[in-house]
Amino acid sequence: MNEPGWQDPLMVTLGVSMFAIQWLLPSTFGDPIAGDRLAWALILTGIAMSLIAVGGILLPGRWEALIEFALGIWMMVLPWVGDPYVDPVAATWIIVIAGAITTIVSGVSAFFPAPPRRKQE
Repeated sequence: MNEPGWQDPLMVTLGVSMFAIQWLLPSTFGDPIAGDRLAWALILTGIAMSLIAVGGILLPGRWEALIEFALGIWMMVLPWVGDPYVDPVAATWIIVIAGAITTIVSGVSAFFPAPPRRKQE
């Protein structure tokens, strides 16, 4: 895997979305200024996912897909670890769906790598 993967821009977008979602929907995900655990967990998860995806663009390899796979599983468990602030149903569904997308996309990239391309002369 010497080229950036097709999933990297999607992972950057998902990471930035998880980072920004508590400011876009504060009544659903809580307020990080007030110290809500779910909001802080989403901020840290979004930063980690974005940085790892950018690292995968700069230094392509299987490592970043495996870490993103683990972060996707973490996101699917997150609503039950960090309790939602006001609207637990909406927060749970959004986070679990984003985690499932992350897990599926990174899992395909990590466990079913594309065959190497032949160099044209």
